[in-house]
Amino acid sequence: MRAEEQIFEATEYIERNLVSTITAPEIAEHSCLSLRQMYRLFQKHTGDSVQSYVRTRRLTEASRQLIESPRNILDIALEFQFQSAEVFTRAFRRLFWVSPKNFRSIGSPYNATQRNPMTPSDLSFITQSCTHPPKIIELPQLNIVGHHCIQPHYSIRVDDNPLHNAMMLEEVQRYQQQIGNKVDAQPWHVSWRQTSNMTFHNLNNFFGVHVSEPDKHPSFFSSLRIPANTYAVFSHSSSQTSVDFTIMLAHHWIKNSQYHYGDGPALFRAHDNQSQVGELYLPISKQLSSYMDWWQGYDAFLTQK
Repeated sequence: MRAEEQIFEATEYIERNLVSTITAPEIAEHSCLSLRQMYRLFQKHTGDSVQSYVRTRRLTEASRQLIESPRNILDIALEFQFQSAEVFTRAFRRLFWVSPKNFRSIGSPYNATQRNPMTPSDLSFITQSCTHPPKIIELPQLNIVGHHCIQPHYSIRVDDNPLHNAMMLEEVQRYQQQIGNKVDAQPWHVSWRQTSNMTFHNLNNFFGVHVSEPDKHPSFFSSLRIPANTYAVFSHSSSQTSVDFTIMLAHHWIKNSQYHYGDGPALFRAHDNQSQVGELYLPISKQLSSYMDWWQGYDAFLTQK
């Protein structure tokens, strides 16, 4: 049995025991690996430690229970092997940035930091991604001219909205000839939160191109100034995996790296006019910043005519 198949067996065993007591030696025995081999190979093929993977899967399924059932939070916590509501809430907040109570009030079962059950193709993609970690780059100030729209952040997943995103990009490309002083014609998709209300907030989406003089643009376009920043750049192709999966991998890479979330919006740069193929840019920092508040003030960089 190949190592990748053994780790898939390990993840399948974990899935069958999310609501049961489970130990690392049991997982290793089931996957026909020594404990040391299992630890090493699990990290290589999933991008996460065994303990973190089990905890994240349990929290993901618990988060769905919060939305899909009226059950008491303590009952859900105990079912997924958390010793108390306090322990559950602490772990939940660390992963999802909100309490279980607030997550339930948001009313959507989707969150970028959730982790879905592993598939063989996921394992293969993660193995390749771990072999080729994200690029760390410095971007200068970007002046983006294009279309701006707002959507409820937790109402849909990224993958539920590809048509709208493609239409916005096509609109920008249609009027590119009227945008002067373009640095290049490759479009950007910029996202940042509009409010700091953690029970519900809107997401700003901005689709446009980088220009040298943002004041010179058609009257029906807006402009956005993004200060210089450091980014981790993750490649994405819809033929390999979903956008949600790439975002999840990026979140987990940051969690297990020497970096923290930096101040600034997330960027996606499409390739060859395909909205679902390109690179995801996440702002990072070696200093722990107030990333819970980074969206405050970014509306000040938005100019609409």
